[in-house]
Parts: sequence; C-alpha cells; structure tokens
Amino acid sequence: MVSARPPRKPAATCVAKSTSTRASKKIGSRTKPKFVWKRKEWEETRELCHNVHLLRSTVTAQARVVKKVVSLEEGEPADLRHIEVRLVELLPRCNRIVQVLSYVPHYPDPGNGTIFYDYFPLGDLRAWREKEYVRRNHKQVPESNIWRFFIQVGQALAFIQNELGPSRENRACILHRDIKPKNILVMDNGSTYPSFKLHDFGCGTLLHSLKKSTSYCGTYEWQPPENPKINTRAADMWAVGACVYFMAVGGPPLKATKYPTQAELQERGITQSVFQRYGGFERCWAARGPREVVPINLSRDEQIARAILPLVYSDRGPIYMTPYSDLLNKWMCRALAERPSERPTAMTLVNEMTPQALEILKKMAGTSGLVDLELKWEERR
Repeated sequence: MVSARPPRKPAATCVAKSTSTRASKKIGSRTKPKFVWKRKEWEETRELCHNVHLLRSTVTAQARVVKKVVSLEEGEPADLRHIEVRLVELLPRCNRIVQVLSYVPHYPDPGNGTIFYDYFPLGDLRAWREKEYVRRNHKQVPESNIWRFFIQVGQALAFIQNELGPSRENRACILHRDIKPKNILVMDNGSTYPSFKLHDFGCGTLLHSLKKSTSYCGTYEWQPPENPKINTRAADMWAVGACVYFMAVGGPPLKATKYPTQAELQERGITQSVFQRYGGFERCWAARGPREVVPINLSRDEQIARAILPLVYSDRGPIYMTPYSDLLNKWMCRALAERPSERPTAMTLVNEMTPQALEILKKMAGTSGLVDLELKWEERR
C-alpha cells in the first residue's frame, strides 16, 4: 500500500532491554509515493463500519485504502485538521501507530472531512479473533499472540505518552481514551505471528490541555472502574489490560448482572441526572457498572467450580479455556487493578514485563515469535 509520506531521515530504533541489539530496518526504507486523493481513481467496494468504507483503485491493481468520514465541529476553520488527524501527525512516524495517508477537509460536504488510511486485511482485534479462532477452529488465542500484543501495544502507549521516542522535549503526552479491540488493527508482518497497531485517535487529547480529570467520551465497556475520571495515563493502561482479557476470554471485564436494583444503583451513585449525563441507562451502566476480572490461569475444574461459561459449545460438548500462564495472568491483573495507582506504567511494561515475555516467547515460538518486537520511529528534522 501507499504510505503517508516518504521518510526524511533514517529511522531511529528503540529496543527493549532484553531484545536483540541487531540492526533494524529503517521505517520506510522502501519509499512509496505520497497518497493523493483523486475520486475518479477509486471505487467503494464495501462498508467496513459506519462511515468507514474500503476503496479499490481503478488504476493500480490490488491497491486498497480505507476511507473514513468524520464530522467537523461547528465553526471549525476551513484549514483546521480533524482531531484524529492532528494527534497522529503530532507524533513522529512509528511502527506501532496506524498512520494517516491523507486528509481532505470539508469533503464529501462542508460538515464533514475524510481521512484515508492503509487497509489491513486481517482487520481489527475483534474481527481477527472471531475469524481466526472462534469460527475457524473453536480454539482460544495462543498465549504467544497475547504476549506479542501486550509488548507491542505497551510500546505504543509509551510512545504516545511521550515516554519513548525522539524529540521528547518538544512533544506532549497524548491520551487515547478509546483503546478497545476495534481500535487495534492486526497486521501481517510476513511471519506466522501477526503484529498489532494502535488506531483511531478520535477521542484522544493532550494531557497538558485538560483542566479536569473527568470526560464522557469513548466506549465505556472498555474504560476503568473510576469512569468518568479517564483523563489519565492509568485509564489507558486499564484499557490495554481489558484488551488482553478480551483476547483470552472474548469479552470485556464486566460483571455479568441482571437489571440492577435501586439499591445497587444508589450504591454506585447512579441517579437520573447521571443517566442523562451518559446518554441513557445502557451507556451509563456500561460505564459505572461493576468490573470483574476472572483469572485466566484457572484449570478446567476451577472454571466449572466457579460456574464460568465455556469458550464455545461444539458437537463434542463444551470447550473450556486451556489455562494461560501465571505470569500472563499476573501482568493482565496488574493492568486491570481497581486502583489507578496500582497499575503499571507503560514504561514498566517496556522495561519489566517485556524481558520476561521475550523469554517465554522464545520458548513457545522460537525466533519467528520474536519478529517485529522492536519499536521503531522516524527522526524529525
């Protein structure tokens, strides 16, 4: 696919402490022409989700891009880029972030803008898990892939939070505020084990620009128990842990409850005015309802004893989850800690978790499991 822009300088590479120190390829070492939107050269093939379409080139065989139409805020100047574009372009190019190919303001009409992205055929984390494991063979996601996700998205978080990367003195901490399976894209890197990229900064913001800790944005099922206090680094870390949990069990770490009683609502401080603030009961309960983290290292008998549902039902009967390692469960639970102060920072994942994960990956998958685990970025002039 085409890339956002040709590289200006050699890429710098950050390697976690226990990764190999071998030389890495530069980002964009094979340069491609800058993407220029010409409507006559593209045709829509299908809708991926609301306001997001896959386009096929009528000029270049096999070329695909994704077109996303975004609403512009009323009164925005004509030359002001959409927040999703502005935040991505504040960052140096990085192999853990989905780059913007192009942005066309006030298209297809004055109230909207259009963002163009590379197309990732494997889809987002949810679609990939459903297709590759649930539907195809009724199996759970291998632990090796979950560790790779944890490493790579931990690097992405450290990068956007300005804990890693170039020109840190001139950058600010970006909060994503909507990390969830649909905003993680899965990339084929040429090996058996895919890579994962952070996407969609439409709910993002700069930490230093915030005047309060509360916000009502994003997807509440994937936000921490302190919601609406999500304007923190720790809230994004909880969301990363929730995605790890999803890869293992197939859903967010929410407690399965029936319609709450009035006493339960009062206990959680949920009143009619709170309902209205969140835009209705379902959204409010998704945000403020109880979180529950079921360990992912339980044996089959322990799962049955706790009345945990099977992963899937097959012709041969219920299939329960094969226990993941105690170490993976430990790091997941740390990321999902109820108290924000008890969650690891992104740099803790990079410096402490990653070396442990690499040792496990090497035993589980050999050298092929270590492909594309170096964080790379492009220096700016």
